[in-house]
Amino acid sequence: MKLPSKLNHLVVADLEKKLGSVQDCLLVGTDAMPGKQTSALRDKLRKSKCKMRMVKNTLARVAFDKAGLSVLSPHLKGNSALLYGEGEAILSLAQTVAEWNKDKALKPV
Repeated sequence: MKLPSKLNHLVVADLEKKLGSVQDCLLVGTDAMPGKQTSALRDKLRKSKCKMRMVKNTLARVAFDKAGLSVLSPHLKGNSALLYGEGEAILSLAQTVAEWNKDKALKPV
């Protein structure tokens, strides 16, 4: 089912706004990650003041272009998630992803 165009514009605008307020982000592939693991990772990231947002690839490409992050667009394949934090939170983000990926199916792209 295709979302209404107005809703797509709202999603892109929200993602662009979030991307504009962060200095660093991490794009990961989540194809091999079951829902329960995704929720657990989200909870762990939240404790580190970081966020995880699943993104529809076509909408993410538009938002990346508008935010000056078009370099990320070629890496959008399969199920993708954008992980981000503000300020020093990116260090926690990288550490959390590295620890999580030891035995989970998270694929940084």
